[in-house]
Amino acid sequence: MDDTPIKATIPKRVQVTTFYSYLFGTDLITQHEDKKVKIVDLDAHGTAVITLQPPNNCTDARVEAHYDRSGKDDFESASIYSILYIEPSISPSNNFLQLIADHTGVVDTGKTLSFTVKATEPLSTITYQVIARGSVILVQNMSVNGDLATITFTATSQMAPKAMLVVYTVRASNQEILVDATDFRVDGLFRNNVSLTADHNTAEPGTSIKYTIKADPESYCALLAVDQSVLLLKSGNDITKDLVEQDVEQYDTTIAGHSFRSWEADVKRRKRSVWYPWWGIGGKDAATIFDNSGLVILTDALLFRGPDVARFAQPIVAYPLGSNFQPNLMLENDVNQAGSMKGSEMTRIRKNFPESWIWSATFAAEDTGEAVFEAVVPDTITSWVASAFAINDESGLGVAPSTSKLTVFRPFFIRINLPYSVKRGEKFALQVLIFNYMDSEQDVAVTLKDDDDIGYNFLQKDGTTKKPISKNVKDKEYNVRLISVPSGGVSKAVYFPIVPTKIGDVILSVTAQSAIAGDAVEQVLRVEPEGYRVDRNTLIMIDLTQTNDSTEIKKQIDMQFPRDAVEGSRKARFDVIGDLLGSALANIDSLVRMPYGCGEQNMINFVPNIAVLRYLKVTKQAGTQIENKAKKYMESGYQRELTYRRDDHSFSAFGQSDKHGSTWLTAFVVRSFKQAQQFIFIDEHILQESIAFLNAQQQQENGAFAERGEVHHKAMQGGAAEGGVSLTAYVYIALLENGVRDDKAQYYLEQHLEEIKDDPYALAIVTYVFHLANSSRKEEALEMLESHKKENAEGVYWSTKIGQEKPKDTQHYFYQPRPADVEMTAYVLLTYMIRDDTDKALPLVRWLTSQRNAYGGFSSTQDTVMALQALAAYAAKVYSPQLNVSIMIMNGADKQNFEVTTDNAMVLQSYQLTNLDEGLELNARGNGIVLAQLQYSYHRTTMRDDLPFYCTKEVRELHSGNRLQLDLCCNYTKLDSRSNMAVAEVDALSGFRFDGDQLDNLMDISDLQRAELDKEDTRMNLYFNPIGSTPVCLSLYSDMVYQISEQKPAQVVLFDYYDPEQQVKTTYTAKQTRSLQDACPECWPAVEANEKSAG
Repeated sequence: MDDTPIKATIPKRVQVTTFYSYLFGTDLITQHEDKKVKIVDLDAHGTAVITLQPPNNCTDARVEAHYDRSGKDDFESASIYSILYIEPSISPSNNFLQLIADHTGVVDTGKTLSFTVKATEPLSTITYQVIARGSVILVQNMSVNGDLATITFTATSQMAPKAMLVVYTVRASNQEILVDATDFRVDGLFRNNVSLTADHNTAEPGTSIKYTIKADPESYCALLAVDQSVLLLKSGNDITKDLVEQDVEQYDTTIAGHSFRSWEADVKRRKRSVWYPWWGIGGKDAATIFDNSGLVILTDALLFRGPDVARFAQPIVAYPLGSNFQPNLMLENDVNQAGSMKGSEMTRIRKNFPESWIWSATFAAEDTGEAVFEAVVPDTITSWVASAFAINDESGLGVAPSTSKLTVFRPFFIRINLPYSVKRGEKFALQVLIFNYMDSEQDVAVTLKDDDDIGYNFLQKDGTTKKPISKNVKDKEYNVRLISVPSGGVSKAVYFPIVPTKIGDVILSVTAQSAIAGDAVEQVLRVEPEGYRVDRNTLIMIDLTQTNDSTEIKKQIDMQFPRDAVEGSRKARFDVIGDLLGSALANIDSLVRMPYGCGEQNMINFVPNIAVLRYLKVTKQAGTQIENKAKKYMESGYQRELTYRRDDHSFSAFGQSDKHGSTWLTAFVVRSFKQAQQFIFIDEHILQESIAFLNAQQQQENGAFAERGEVHHKAMQGGAAEGGVSLTAYVYIALLENGVRDDKAQYYLEQHLEEIKDDPYALAIVTYVFHLANSSRKEEALEMLESHKKENAEGVYWSTKIGQEKPKDTQHYFYQPRPADVEMTAYVLLTYMIRDDTDKALPLVRWLTSQRNAYGGFSSTQDTVMALQALAAYAAKVYSPQLNVSIMIMNGADKQNFEVTTDNAMVLQSYQLTNLDEGLELNARGNGIVLAQLQYSYHRTTMRDDLPFYCTKEVRELHSGNRLQLDLCCNYTKLDSRSNMAVAEVDALSGFRFDGDQLDNLMDISDLQRAELDKEDTRMNLYFNPIGSTPVCLSLYSDMVYQISEQKPAQVVLFDYYDPEQQVKTTYTAKQTRSLQDACPECWPAVEANEKSAG
């Protein structure tokens, strides 16, 4: 009953109980049952055939089979059982067809299939159809003489992996259609037979291995090899035969996309009335059989459909239960000693530890059909799982039926156990594990490399530190550990207490040496500075289009580092690129430095690529690498965005977990999907369903669009909960770009123009949509809008703020301008582009480019999406292939030259600055437009006081400090107001990891929409609904996994996603009740204590 064979030594008896149901009278729901119990013996294959002869007046039947593995025939309490429900077919003439396959199992292509058709009356003709993957493969009329016929045809690859046979006839006397259907499986989906082999099953790190893919000649063969441990964490992302078959079966037109018959019966035993299980492609009447087969019937004949009767009051189940059917867990030990090792030989340093090893493709040879991949085995002691597939123009897709497993092993090796990161100055116990699979015990000397400027000091037991490098050889024993490691696969650990002194990547080099064996490993320890990071960016648009060759532009650029910047954390870089969108092109995967875990934020991985591809297409600069990269991100973003689609065809920030779909987000997605259709596949059906959602469910009688979902973006709300001008204009833009005009929406906007004359945000969107729709009021709207423009040294822009612009605060976590200002200025720029007014557009372009971050994006999704779309439109309009600019910068005594030409215009040229206390002088001459930017960053520990959010926190130490509970409560401090959607980034203390098992419990908090882990579980990202004055409280748990003491405070950043200027930064720490000396007594060898006492 679970499809596993019965062993010869266990019982072979099954209790079969048949229940027949009868109606008491006119009440169709009221039933009583008779049951018949029978004990049957199983054959050598664990099967038995039972014959049912249902009484004429019963309404349905249920068959239960119970199996007692113990052999005591205690069937009533047996946990292994299966249930089958069956019901009689109905016909007004009481006549039926019955279709039964003459074969069992899966049939190979090219074989002849045979099916027996039995009727309850003589037939003259029948018609049969074969349907597979949603298409009709074969249709045939057949003459019959009698009540028995045989259908035969050849199995083809078009019928794989599963097909359906439908046979029907029309009775001459009453024009009633008699029908039956069954399905069958064909093995032949893959015509391109692919195999994968390796020349070794085991290997040592650093050796060579050869993989061979065999496929049809000239096939395009792809090979993937990943660490087995990665597959244990996340599988199902590879192409396998099963996944391809499952995908193909989605085209099945039967009910639920699949069907089955779990019984086989002998034709001779069937009586006049045919009985069917109530599920599958069978049915109780002719109409139901056609329905379950996925066929639509247009006929003037009698297609009988019986009444629907609720026969079962309880859920129907048919599966085995109980712990006896847990899968067998098998541990395969394929570790063998891979050759001898000698301590006198030079020990190779292992430093290559990828998670994905091979990701490559090539064409198979024309003659042999072989594709050979040679690679060097990585240094990880693990098993690598390789898989392969191939594509051929004629034979199509083929997938290797099995993977190839390569075990990388050596009988003696070491492993360094590292945390995700530590902070400078923290005391860290570096753990090194020594594994000995040799035949004898090994006395091992384990050494942590010391060198000048290595990036860490050695911590001694008295709490002092010892710098590396000492001329006294005896004194160097602080970086050596002596240990005996038993044989037989035993591992032992040694510890090196260190204190990182250098920020950045610190290389840890460890060697282990015995008399006959040795190993060396080099890994990177990420050391972060104290405090929180601040990024600054100064962008300069160098316009030499209106000058002659002798004209020189000079600029002075200053770096504003605060006095309290954390020592050693300051960095600066100067970039030059010859394209207006150049920095965005270079950083298309990291435009916004924020988490993106909701439906709107995910679009940052999707929409900017559309602007990039449009621009490259217009300017004829599209190159394969950039184009493929952009399309890859679009395809990934598209698939991810579909996970936020709701059952009503709308989209919302968190999909089905939200109470309602979002009008605004649905419009955003519809607009973006339509723009992307010219570059990647977008399902038109999804687009039309979402447009229907907007028109049918969200538009009001007056033409306005309402927002019934959670409004995460307050500026779009328009001041009215039932809808507003801004939202209506936004939705109308999406409809227009999809070729849908909405006169009601346009009339509503035109009638409310006067009401928004003092609202520059609403005016910006309305003016743009008026120009798209060619409204008669577009000039009037533009005049109103231009009365709100602002100017500063960087250009022209629009702002929602009244009064003077707030000075840039260098304490910000990641300073950016107000997103709404960028967004509305971008709408104005797009309006000027429709009007073909590049003169008015230029000051807006200058301002927008000056507001960009170092990666070419802005601060959140909407401002980045709209600004890049507007800048791309402008860049495409003014693009000129003539570019030749020379730039020289001076930073103190350092000097660097850049040459920007048409050939390297899209190449980002960078120079790392070293004189951080000096300014930067820039000189440029030539012809064209070049973007230059000074990017610098630092860390600081001081916090601001005038904060829009307020957070309280309390840390509780559990389990002797090995587990921490962080109780966090946050609220919005502005009276009678709420934030937009808020995001919190909470870091764990060094050495701790957040408990991932608590994520489901966190979702019980009403104002928390999503929680996710990042940075190897050392950061928790929390997504909140708009936060008000009522505190939102939650508890986060983290566990110690590494021995680190005197941790620096961990950061908590809470910010408004749509206005990151609104943020709070705070820290937390534990009580530090245990020192590293107390927590790790094995960290100091006895030799050090002896030396101290001797001294």
